[in-house]
Amino acid sequence: MQSIPEPHPTRPSAPPTLEELCHRAQRRAEATNRPTLACFAFPVGRADPLRLAGLNLAGGFRFFWQFPRENFALVAGGAAVRLRTEGPERFGAMSERVEPLLREAVSGGAELPEGLEVAGPYALGGFSFFDDPEESRWPGFGPAQFVVPEWMMLREGAKAVGMLNGLFSPGESPSRTIERMARVAAEFSGAVQSAGTDEAVLEALGPRPAFAFVDGVEGHRHWIEMVNSALAEIREGTLAKVVLARQVELICRTEPSPLPILAQLRRAYPDC
Repeated sequence: MQSIPEPHPTRPSAPPTLEELCHRAQRRAEATNRPTLACFAFPVGRADPLRLAGLNLAGGFRFFWQFPRENFALVAGGAAVRLRTEGPERFGAMSERVEPLLREAVSGGAELPEGLEVAGPYALGGFSFFDDPEESRWPGFGPAQFVVPEWMMLREGAKAVGMLNGLFSPGESPSRTIERMARVAAEFSGAVQSAGTDEAVLEALGPRPAFAFVDGVEGHRHWIEMVNSALAEIREGTLAKVVLARQVELICRTEPSPLPILAQLRRAYPDC
């Protein structure tokens, strides 16, 4: 009788390096004839996300979102891809551009902490109330804008993951984008090491700006009239609920910076 040899256990393949992942994205771009994102994920140490936002790594776009009570944070910077739409169909038009870009991305990287998974890159942004850029009260934002950042840190509890994104186009050499991603990776790693914890960083962000509040008598009178009118219509049954809004103006006496303001807000409102 001939014995059947036992199969050798298969060794798990080593996670790809940043350069290997980028070349995979380039090959997919050539095969599909469409620009392809590469998303490289890796574990990072605990760092204050607000401090990272203040360092403005990669320049340009910055994004900060933190829920202190849940110990959740997302901070990002740079723009691997910037997408804009406008008009009344801007919601659907943006979805048609973002969804395939994220779905076809090539993702991978180092082994992540248990319980913290990253499916791929994120697109960050939002929509203004107006579909025409001429009507927008947010100069530079536009009716709809989403960005796939060059770098991002996602923190949940005591675990955090960093992500690097780059866009690879068919017919172009990937070397410049790979070099850019490697440079951003080095800057990001150094920033995480020096970012400090949430509580330690508050004083390092600088003094809180001094504001003068501007709201004339007519503006206040108009606001009171709006409130009284809304209450009257609720009592009459015309309305069940109404959300009123007003525009006010703040004049900063010093060079404005959002970082000290955000630091004070997250301390005062940890449930937001």
